Amino acid sequence: ELPHLACQIVTVNDPLDAQWVARQIVDELLRDDAESEVEHTRDGRFVLRFDSPKRQNEADRTPLNFETTALNLTLVPDGGLRKLHWRSSSVPRVGEGDVLIRPQATGLNFRDVMFAQGRLQEEMLDGGMAGATLGLECAGEVVAVGKQVENIAPGDRVMCFAGNTFSSHVVVPADACQPIPDDWSFAEAATVPTAFFTALYALGYLADIGSGDRVLIHGAAGGVGLAAIQYAQHVGAEIYATAGSASKRALLDALGVEHVYDSRTLQFAQRVLDDTAGEGVDVVLNCLSGEALRLSLEVLRPFGRFLELGKRDIYENSRIGLRPFRDNVSYFCIDVDQLFKYRPGVAKRVNAQLHSLLDAEHLSPLPHKVFPAREIVSAFTHMQQSQHVGKVVVDMTALDGCEAHRDTEHQRLVLRSDATYLITGGTSGLGLAAASWLADRGARHIALMSRHAKEAQNDDPLWRKLAASGAQLHLIPCDVGDGEALRASLRELARNAPRLRGILHAAAHYEDAVRSGIEAEQFKRVLSAKAGGAWYLHEQTRDFHLDFFVVFSSVATMLGSPGQGSYVAANSYVEALIEYRRARGLPGLAVGFGPIGDVGYLARRPDIRERLLARTGTAALDARVALDNLDGLISGEVGTAILANFDWSRVTTVLPIAGSPAFAKFADAKQASTSGSVEELRLRVLGGSFADAQELVLSYVRRALAEVLRSQPEGIDPDASTFDLGLDSLMGMELLSMVEDGFGEQIPVLLLAEGPSPRSLAEEITRRVRGVEAAAEPGTSADHLEVVKRLAQVHGEEVDSVALSELADELTERSIEAGGHAVDGKGVAEGETRA
Repeated sequence: ELPHLACQIVTVNDPLDAQWVARQIVDELLRDDAESEVEHTRDGRFVLRFDSPKRQNEADRTPLNFETTALNLTLVPDGGLRKLHWRSSSVPRVGEGDVLIRPQATGLNFRDVMFAQGRLQEEMLDGGMAGATLGLECAGEVVAVGKQVENIAPGDRVMCFAGNTFSSHVVVPADACQPIPDDWSFAEAATVPTAFFTALYALGYLADIGSGDRVLIHGAAGGVGLAAIQYAQHVGAEIYATAGSASKRALLDALGVEHVYDSRTLQFAQRVLDDTAGEGVDVVLNCLSGEALRLSLEVLRPFGRFLELGKRDIYENSRIGLRPFRDNVSYFCIDVDQLFKYRPGVAKRVNAQLHSLLDAEHLSPLPHKVFPAREIVSAFTHMQQSQHVGKVVVDMTALDGCEAHRDTEHQRLVLRSDATYLITGGTSGLGLAAASWLADRGARHIALMSRHAKEAQNDDPLWRKLAASGAQLHLIPCDVGDGEALRASLRELARNAPRLRGILHAAAHYEDAVRSGIEAEQFKRVLSAKAGGAWYLHEQTRDFHLDFFVVFSSVATMLGSPGQGSYVAANSYVEALIEYRRARGLPGLAVGFGPIGDVGYLARRPDIRERLLARTGTAALDARVALDNLDGLISGEVGTAILANFDWSRVTTVLPIAGSPAFAKFADAKQASTSGSVEELRLRVLGGSFADAQELVLSYVRRALAEVLRSQPEGIDPDASTFDLGLDSLMGMELLSMVEDGFGEQIPVLLLAEGPSPRSLAEEITRRVRGVEAAAEPGTSADHLEVVKRLAQVHGEEVDSVALSELADELTERSIEAGGHAVDGKGVAEGETRA
């Protein structure tokens, strides 16, 4: 709060030799350096340096033994497709009604691509059986079965709908498996589960289509679309279909679909009405969004059924009027992943029907392209670019030749089902998220301690997820900062639950105030929950033989946080307590989290969250991302760690301490960056003329397009349509995400709907960053005045300010008359002639 004081912390650790201590202090006072934290010992002078985990190189990778080790596809948060990699873990255990499969082939779905791109929030995925994992289906060989499984044996070839199927080992309920026909390959079988199950559930179970029904299938050349065509043809329905390219529409023609339209335009709706004499269709299987969705509703005739497969409009809470539903039209939002979790009986019936159709050979495998597992990024990129027809399949047999990172940082923690795990502050926020995290790792007895345990909000989505996990919850109303109350609560817990084996201390109290205005009672209340609670937990469980003792600290102990001196002090204490425990052979870990944006105090107070993020230079973390990092930290050798997203260029501008040598490594990393911060790019766009700013943005857009399209910037024609360049909707999302990252400006997806050129896209981005309305840009006299001034200088003309203004106004008018385009060669030529 008072950076001008330039405070320094000097630790001298030999209080018995006063003269030696004095010499060290004098030596420190006379030094001319910027060190802010120093320790003197008999071995020398030591200074503070913060470090980040080293990246693993090829030498750190070793081949795997699949008898004891599993391999899973994971991704670095916010890393996109380029950060997909394989990581080792323990082989999962098989439940009594489950089977363990070694996948030989796994189907790739758009859901996986969008999840890897960060375009699907966890709330879109957590409600289903698969959850927030990569992979929904696979085909492979059974290697083990549970005690209650009777109809499947090791060695059987099966295909299944499951979660986390980009893995060497997959555990799935026996009821979710289908036998693979003898004459099918594993790759062929991997095209079936998701696509055909979805098509059968939508068209067969929900819409109940039959002979003579008219069915409009959007995106019909994709996996679900082709499966839907097979089923519709089987029951004798009349098919109307859309696809996004000429080659895909040609395929649909070859499959016998009579009515085929272009999904990239909105003309399909009128053409459907024309082809049905204005009557419309009975069923729409939809994957389109926005206006295309609304038009699709309008082509339904009375008692029509609208089957929604898309997610964007749902989670953006898009509005559609009720008028289309006036004629008994039904709307179904379809997520078959949820079906297995919440309606297992229905899922079993649909699965049985699918088995019957496959057995009778009424359905056949889909066309597909196979990628080996070691080329997983290429597989995702291929689907992202919509280059495929049917399915993309990953050959998992190639895993035998893969290597995996074995660093402990991401090893998944496995907890005991016969033990209890205690979370203080566990009924809300990060503590409640941590309870769900523990349940995912096998905890079956979780004690949630809080002063407000009796008022726990059971309607919170985190509560619902925790309740569905099967873990037994022990709610303990207790102030952890009250030593006697804690002692009584621990005794009560011991009587009612299995032995306590782990503690997560997440309790905290916030009362922000600057140092000059803080009251002693405020300070005490903040310290009581965090520091006092940590000490009492340590004192009363030191003989419990715990597996872990984790305290939640804050990134504020590293950087400080203006107005949170008491909170920083409390967290500094718990970090010191952890070192104290570890020095005595007791387990201990302090994790300093950056701001958590999706749960807890900051999620409830977005105004405070934005101020905090602005003044600390950090980006908010998702709770799940933060907690997943605990896996390796708990079993690792580090006592204190920081988990935060830093924009170091921002940190150094808002917190002077960041300029100290302790943070030299991060400052070096910032200097090494060539992309520039959001603030730097925006300043460059805001400065100078509109034309210069647009050229800067165009250069950025071409580089971003090149990265998305896997080409070179010089190969991106600035005046070509993005459609002609090969940009599809998913790639467009990635492009807009990169634009948002670069300029801090949210660009609507609809901007890409007409296939703009990179130049026109750059023009629109420039307008938005500069806050200029499209109709008036570049028709601002200020910009045109600069143009006319430069032309006058080139021609050596001396023109007074009034005449210059008149010329600029005229050029503005001509530009607006020409359609409001930016000053291009034509506009400059007209201005030059006038000058």
